[in-house]
Amino acid sequence: MGATMFVQQKMNVKDPSQKAMVYIMPVMLTLLFMSLPSGLNLYYFTFNLLSIVEQYFITKKKPGDVTPTPTVVRRAEASVKVQG
Repeated sequence: MGATMFVQQKMNVKDPSQKAMVYIMPVMLTLLFMSLPSGLNLYYFTFNLLSIVEQYFITKKKPGDVTPTPTVVRRAEASVKVQG
């Protein structure tokens, strides 16, 4: 459970000020969950694993994908205003 939590936080945390939490929280929660029922550990592990898979597919860019530039976004917004 601690390993999946570490991987999930490593994928999601971008703020350098929260870097310590990436390392401390998995250890703290692993120690806490050792005294709790195993079903809760299994639930948390499964949820973390599914979240890692979901985040991977959300952030994965395909070779043909293009991130819209601010100019393209403004043009799209302008065309919506004209049409609406």
